[in-house]
Amino acid sequence: MAVHTGHRGRLKQKFLSDSFTHFADHEILEALLFYIRPYRDTNPLAHVLIDTGGSLSGALALDAAHLREIPECPVTAPLFFSLIREIGRRAHGEETVAPTYGNYTALRDLAKRLTADISDDRTLLLLFDNHYRLLGSPEVYRGYYASSAFRTQDVVAPALRARASVAVLVSTHASRIARPDPYEIAATRHMASALRLAGVTLTDHLILAGTQCYSVATGNGPLLASEAPAAKLSEGDKSHE
Repeated sequence: MAVHTGHRGRLKQKFLSDSFTHFADHEILEALLFYIRPYRDTNPLAHVLIDTGGSLSGALALDAAHLREIPECPVTAPLFFSLIREIGRRAHGEETVAPTYGNYTALRDLAKRLTADISDDRTLLLLFDNHYRLLGSPEVYRGYYASSAFRTQDVVAPALRARASVAVLVSTHASRIARPDPYEIAATRHMASALRLAGVTLTDHLILAGTQCYSVATGNGPLLASEAPAAKLSEGDKSHE
C-alpha cells in the first residue's frame, strides 16, 4: 500500500507541476481512477480500459455492459465515466457558445432581460471580461441612483471580486422618463473614476423606463445605435455638455 500511495502522490505532483502536458494517456486515466478505486493500483486497469476502448476517449466512452466485463473494474465506473463525458460536453458548449455583449443592441437587450421583473428604482452593475462575456450582474443600489448614500465601494468591490475588465451600470426609473438628471450624470462619472482606479472601464450607464432605454455614454435616446461598439463613458454624453 505504501508503494501505491507514494506513486499516487508523485502522479498528482506531476499534474500540479505541468498539468497533463507530459502524461501518457494511461497515466491520465490512472489518475482519474484514483477517485473510484481508492487504495488500489490503478495502472493495470487503466491499460486494460485503453486497450478495450482503443484510446483514452474510447475508454471513457465504454458503456456499462463493456465495463462490467472487465475484471476488477469498479461498479461505479459507468456513472463516473458518464459524469466526466457530460461535464466535458457541457463545459465545452459553454465555452463555444457563450454570448458576448460588445454592442449597444446586445447590451440593451441584456439590460431589459435582467430588469424585466423590477418595478422600482434599482441599479445593477453588469460585469464583463475583455471579450464582453458576462461575469455577473449584482444589484448595487436600490432607490434613486444619485443619492449620497451610494458609495464607490458598492461598485468597486463586486468588480474586483469578479475580476472584471469592463462594467456597465443599468438603472431603472420606475416613475420617471428614461433620461438621467444632472445628479445621475455626476454620480456616474464619479463611479467611472473609481472603477478606473481599480483597473475596470465603465463603458456606459443605461437608463431604463418602460420600453425605453437611454445611453449616458452616447447621449442616445430611446433608440440605441444597432451595432456601434461600446464607447468609453468619458468620450460620450455630448448631449449634456
